[in-house]
Amino acid sequence: MLEGLDSTHRCYRFGPFRFDTCRQQLYRDEQPVKLPRRVARTLHLLLEHRGRDLDKNYLMGQLWPNTVVEENNLTVIISMLRKVLGDDLEHKKYILTNPGRGYRFVADVSEVGSDDQAGLASIPTPAAIAVGPAPATTAEHAPSTIAEHGATSRRVFPRFFPQRMSGAKVVLAIGLVALLALLGAREWSKRSVTQTIAVLPFRSVGAERDGYLGLGMADALVARLRSIRHVVVRPTTDVIKYQRAAYDPRALARDLHVSSLLDGMVQTSGDQVSIRVKLTRAEDGAILWSNEYHGRSADILTLQDRIAEQAARALALKLDSAEQESIHRHYASSTDAYLKYMAGRYYCGENDTERSLRQGIALFEEATAMDAQFALAQASLATCYEELADGVSDSRDWLVKAKVAAERALEIDWKLPEAHLARALAFAYYDWDFVSAEGAFRRSIDLQPEDPTTHLAYARFLITQSRIQEAEQEAKKGADLAPFSWDAYAAITEVYFFGHRYQQAAQRWERLGANGLDEGTWYLPWIYAAQGKSTPASDALLKAKETKARQAAITAELAYIRALQGMKAQAESYLQELAVYQQENDDYEIALVYAALGEQDRALELLASARDKRNREILYLNIDPRLESLRSDPRFTELLRSMHLLPE
Repeated sequence: MLEGLDSTHRCYRFGPFRFDTCRQQLYRDEQPVKLPRRVARTLHLLLEHRGRDLDKNYLMGQLWPNTVVEENNLTVIISMLRKVLGDDLEHKKYILTNPGRGYRFVADVSEVGSDDQAGLASIPTPAAIAVGPAPATTAEHAPSTIAEHGATSRRVFPRFFPQRMSGAKVVLAIGLVALLALLGAREWSKRSVTQTIAVLPFRSVGAERDGYLGLGMADALVARLRSIRHVVVRPTTDVIKYQRAAYDPRALARDLHVSSLLDGMVQTSGDQVSIRVKLTRAEDGAILWSNEYHGRSADILTLQDRIAEQAARALALKLDSAEQESIHRHYASSTDAYLKYMAGRYYCGENDTERSLRQGIALFEEATAMDAQFALAQASLATCYEELADGVSDSRDWLVKAKVAAERALEIDWKLPEAHLARALAFAYYDWDFVSAEGAFRRSIDLQPEDPTTHLAYARFLITQSRIQEAEQEAKKGADLAPFSWDAYAAITEVYFFGHRYQQAAQRWERLGANGLDEGTWYLPWIYAAQGKSTPASDALLKAKETKARQAAITAELAYIRALQGMKAQAESYLQELAVYQQENDDYEIALVYAALGEQDRALELLASARDKRNREILYLNIDPRLESLRSDPRFTELLRSMHLLPE
């Protein structure tokens, strides 16, 4: 939320308009009106301060914080807003300019309660209109949910909650379907889009590499179609589970809440590749368009161009010159390098194991060695380094490599959003340069506003800066764009936890536990402790420990539970077990155990070590309620200052 704005979720009515402050959405006669992000923020500021002059410098500071911009930028924003509202040159019904003083909202405004009483308890998702309307959803007929459509969004380091799910992802994929049905998913937030589409992983026939080639084809088409205005494309991670599964297109489209599906088959034989593609309308399962493409593997980039352009035409989309250029843009000059890149995306995106991440890194490194100007491969390499840093005890070396790769990508292509995101993460979690990090996050969002990954990463960054209201907005935007994402679900829960809305946070994880999902019960001890509740031992945790998945993190969590229960001997026994997991241990998580045991010196020593190693969670130091017992210690204050989390 912008500084100076009331954080209460409310709506303002004026004339035929209604403005929802939480969604940052304007409606005219209850029909959504699309506003660019800064135009919506400007309207929010004017409404919040209606009847008063808002100084131009104040508005510019709110819209472009820490950035020097020309006053003409604000003039353009106001002009756009006036055009949307219907103000003309002669009669200013809504926005008055007071020369030398600023702008004033002059229309009569009434405040009404939000139409979204559930807030973020259910994850909002975009509506699908145009080619085939998405089915309406109600509490009685809730949509299928996060996990059924892929347990994770494309995760970007770091995350507060433990990140290695392994086998639990499968359980989560089943149980979360029931979860949001219980929560009751609210109607999809209305968006001014003409198409909502899912690109399914292409089925593979033939050579072994087709496994990644089919997924890579879908991933590439998602990136191309996302560059078209008035199109919302589901992230590849929302549909990855269908790569090897049979499905009914109409049922799948209803589940994903899309108006159309693009899917196909890819087959290679020697250096030849054949691709069959079809576009299906969700409403009745009619095939809107289909085609076959044949060529050499070296032609794969050209084939992707043709498929994207013809799919857009089949959707009756008129592309302007910029969109045409984006669809036909080739990031690689070498087909071999591009194929390595696609394989790298497969290994870095399919699962989170250290082995798969290292395989992905090796493939990206090969791609960049083949093509030194392959900026997208450099940016993906940086992201994969950051993912790996998220799962090791000492993150420094990997974060340094990520920063170098991100900066190399930007040297090649300054307009590459993925590179700005990777750089933002390096600024935040390695350099602790929060001003530069925020600028990079915003640059990435401006370049690719429909990418949920960036919104969710930015939300977590805002949490670390104690900017909970803004974090909630960004988490919600990410959930809008990736409605079936575990990452979006977790990010919103983190907002609740760090915003001291413990009951809401606990309810979300308790529902997971009620559905037999271990993940929920792993997090509840922290939330219960923040509420001052007793923390019973978790059978689910003990069972999970026996599976040998995520043993270091689970052992630390069990130690924490026993410490909270006052069972010091058992907590210390678990701490001794952690000596076996030197390469996996997270000093921050172990510090929490010592804080719960009341061993302040040891807890502070481990926090200092976590700082030096750049453990992923150390940036939550200033806001983590589990560390309240340490805050009065001058050494804790010095830790915060050393990371620039407190003013010098």
